Amino acid sequence: MHLHFPEDQKATPQVYRLIYRSQMTIEGSPREVAEEIRRILTWSREWNHRAGISGALLFDLHRFAQVLEGPPEAVKNLYGHIACDSRHRHITLLHHGPVASRHFDTWSMGFARTNDEAALAHPEDFQRTDGEKAEDVLKLLMSLLREQRNH
Repeated sequence: MHLHFPEDQKATPQVYRLIYRSQMTIEGSPREVAEEIRRILTWSREWNHRAGISGALLFDLHRFAQVLEGPPEAVKNLYGHIACDSRHRHITLLHHGPVASRHFDTWSMGFARTNDEAALAHPEDFQRTDGEKAEDVLKLLMSLLREQRNH
């Protein structure tokens, strides 16, 4: 049996956004680190595509920041996996909760690299709240990915 609902009665799936930052612990030469980042991205893109998760990863040679968006349980389960990953430490959850829409709906896992180390610095260095820092990460990732698309 197949049910049809009028367009205005279709349920909109809830979107959950989670933003965190962490300190990278991957050791090795720049080439070895780059190869490990490629492995992370390959796995993430495949997993996220299957799980209905979108997002982006930002890397500044010392730290990661990531935005994950998708079904609440899928995002929370993925974050549980990420939080146990030994390739980073000092994981700080900057934001999590339902949002009206995705910012990275076309990215199973976008990637941006910046050499601006202040971009991912700890919020206590700037006397800002984690919520403000989460918004900074979100804006920076969107800007860098937009710039990459235009080149």
